Amino acid sequence: MFVKDLEEKDLQFIDTSQEVEEIKKHLGRRAKEFDSFFVRVEDGDYAEVYGMRGIVPYKNRYVEQLVPYIRKRRPRNRWFRVRVLQEAFFVKVPARNATEAKNQAWIHISAMRMDLNDYLRIKAEEITKEEYEMKE
Repeated sequence: MFVKDLEEKDLQFIDTSQEVEEIKKHLGRRAKEFDSFFVRVEDGDYAEVYGMRGIVPYKNRYVEQLVPYIRKRRPRNRWFRVRVLQEAFFVKVPARNATEAKNQAWIHISAMRMDLNDYLRIKAEEITKEEYEMKE
């Protein structure tokens, strides 16, 4: 996105050092690399924030949207059978990856009062949707 794409939005350009530092402090690590910002404030908080490198807002200068932060997440379209090694216990969970499946299984395991060593022995294997839907 470029500065020219922000013209129709009701944004305020921030380039003074004190205000820039406040925005950086408020937004944290994501905002550290930017020198100026375009902001829109609603209800006392930032509704939209775009960061820009440099302090002169040329129309062809690149800006990056920081607020609202849009995190791209993959859908949960994979299935895993998760079990504690050398145990009969296992659960089936939908997850994005094996690590997420292990973490979901850990919730079940900790509810059964198993200890942390059991977490280290968890194995997640991907299964098909049909296997996931089958009754055990």
